[in-house]
Amino acid sequence: PSESVMRLLRYPAANARGVEGYSASQLRMAPHTDIGPITILPADPSESLEYWTSKGWQRIAYSANTFLVHLGDCVDFWTNGAWPSQWHRVSQPIEAPRFSMPFFIRANPDIPMEVLPRYARQRSTLMDRINI
Repeated sequence: PSESVMRLLRYPAANARGVEGYSASQLRMAPHTDIGPITILPADPSESLEYWTSKGWQRIAYSANTFLVHLGDCVDFWTNGAWPSQWHRVSQPIEAPRFSMPFFIRANPDIPMEVLPRYARQRSTLMDRINI
């Protein structure tokens, strides 16, 4: 069985003052990683999706007819940090609503969560990032 899910999201349009009840500097979604192995979503014409890089937050440039694919925490764990999950957030779209349709691919819950043997000797970074 799979617990994969597709979400349909709509973020209202904003202007220089933001959306009613929110300031223009507030984020639509706080920085986070996705828990599953893989997330697939259509490219975002509002360019409000941002990824954390060594240079800080970077907007994802829009390219028509493309999909974004990124790895989540499961792959990070299975590879002991060799294939890290990516921190991302949603900033305020300006003057146009943002629509998003992410497809979150989930692992079969019967699959053991173990580091793959190939990656067992590497130092994990995932647990260093989690504050429990």
